[in-house]
Amino acid sequence: MAQASISITQAYATLGLENGADMEAVKKAYKEKALRTHPDKVPEERRAEATVEFQNIGAAYETIIKRHQGHDDDEEFDFGSSHMPHFHYGFGGRG
Repeated sequence: MAQASISITQAYATLGLENGADMEAVKKAYKEKALRTHPDKVPEERRAEATVEFQNIGAAYETIIKRHQGHDDDEEFDFGSSHMPHFHYGFGGRG
C-alpha cells in the first residue's frame, strides 16, 4: 500500500527530531517509535490508531533515508532503477 508523500521537515517532526538530525539519531528514533506503535504490540482497542501511526513513522523514516541517499522528496524511489547493480551472470548459468 502506497503512503502519502510527506516533506522532509514533517518526516523529522514525526520522528520527534530536529531537521537535519544525523542518521544514528534517525535510526534510534525510528526504532523506538516503531516498537511503541507496532500494531501487534498494542491493546486491541488501540490497534487501528497504532496502525496509522506505525505507517506514518515508516513513511517518515523512508523519506529521510531517501533524502540521505541523495533522492529528492518528489523523486520516485525505485529499487529496480539504475541505482542498483544488475547481475546478468551467475545462478542462471549464463556467462
